[in-house]
Amino acid sequence: MSVDPSQFEGRTFDGGSTTLEPWLAYLWTDATADSTAVSAAETGWNAPPSIAVAIAREAAVSSTIEETLRGDDWSDLSVFLGGHRFSFARPIRVGETYEAQATVTDVTHVSRDRGSFHVVTVTYDVTTDDGEPAYDLETDLIVRGDDGGEDQSGGDGGDQSSGEGENQSSGEGENQSSGEGENQSSGEGENQSGDENSRRPADDDAESRPTQTVPTDRDGLSVGDTIARREIDVDPSGMQLLSAVLRDPNPIHFDPAYAETRGHSGRVNQGPINAEYLAQTALEIGESPADLRTLDVRYESFVHETDTVTTTATLAGIDHEASTVELELTAWTADGTIAVTGAAVVAPRLDRLDSVADRSGSGDDLGR
Repeated sequence: MSVDPSQFEGRTFDGGSTTLEPWLAYLWTDATADSTAVSAAETGWNAPPSIAVAIAREAAVSSTIEETLRGDDWSDLSVFLGGHRFSFARPIRVGETYEAQATVTDVTHVSRDRGSFHVVTVTYDVTTDDGEPAYDLETDLIVRGDDGGEDQSGGDGGDQSSGEGENQSSGEGENQSSGEGENQSSGEGENQSGDENSRRPADDDAESRPTQTVPTDRDGLSVGDTIARREIDVDPSGMQLLSAVLRDPNPIHFDPAYAETRGHSGRVNQGPINAEYLAQTALEIGESPADLRTLDVRYESFVHETDTVTTTATLAGIDHEASTVELELTAWTADGTIAVTGAAVVAPRLDRLDSVADRSGSGDDLGR
């Protein structure tokens, strides 16, 4: 670690603006979700939720924050991604221009037997160019101390860049590459496995849809039930594409030989791909990305190109007044390792909840 992260607490970085061009949204969707229902030439459709990372990164020049923490030395692999928290005020639409400002809102120092590290929380306030709130994004960056911090990645200390591994709450130290967008996890990439309707961007949004009331009582459906499950074969082409889109120089995501030298079984998935895995699982009960209200993602372990990832969404609560449901989200690899955990608030489509209730009532096991 070249600099003391605590000196940046409270610092606001210069903001800017960026337009979500159709080509960028198409490539992001191709890397993290299913691009079959989107167009690289059309505006107005709702982009995948995880693209919020790319918009904030571009508009607020988030790479400047990472470069500053690294001391302007990208060979310094002491900075990696720990988690993301999204709160959406409206859908992210292709063709719109967004403005963002980034502030380091918290710096926490953690000491453990295996070393020390800082958790640097960067908060992005993102609006449309006419000042309408779009979303808030909090990103936790893990900055390993000069004593090495904790490295779960296999000891190399390095790279993790990918992040995944990281659990910031525990400090695991992993390296997710940094950044922002980084998260190894896997894959975010997205979902190749699921139902196309849950991934297809929709032209309508939450505001244009009739208000629906979440029923107080649904036969066969209760808190604690698993209401969505997906299996995803991680596609390394998504990692390479996202590295190019984000201009992420960390070779752990695109160079198999380098990843092996860092103790990994293959290339490591970026964080935004892993975040999109959870987002798409949560949206199994929604109609479009417009139905996702909040998403909290914590990167616990690495996801590699050879992995098959299973994700589940478990009903954690129902807010009848807001007509939303709260979900607990988990992604794990085939060997049982929990790679990503999180939570989401979704405005559900009632016919999908009915379908879940029917399956639950019939005794089908949707869980792990």
